[in-house]
Amino acid sequence: MNKVYVAIDLKSFYVNGIDSHGNSGIWRFCLQSNQVLPSFNYVDHVESDDRLFTDELHEDLRRILTALKEAGADQLYAAPNFGKCPFEFYTEGSLSIILKEVFQKYDSFISNEPLSDH
Repeated sequence: MNKVYVAIDLKSFYVNGIDSHGNSGIWRFCLQSNQVLPSFNYVDHVESDDRLFTDELHEDLRRILTALKEAGADQLYAAPNFGKCPFEFYTEGSLSIILKEVFQKYDSFISNEPLSDH
């Protein structure tokens, strides 16, 4: 089966705008992604098998998050309802994997070290 990829260009959008709930573009991405990703139990530190984290879903979400990053989305914005940036809040589970893949490692953000391109 042939796959069709659509280019995602968010450069003309204000990706750091805050919605009526105080969420930025990346926070909105995270909240919506959690609707399709496997549930994560933060008490037991276990991901559920209620939804599948397929390669196709993984790639689609990674491409959307990459488009947000390339458009200048602020990855360190702490949403008022959470009091943390997404990297501090999502430390386990499928969503944390995608965040780390796109933004490399969280430690670089905390230490303010520049991220490498490799």
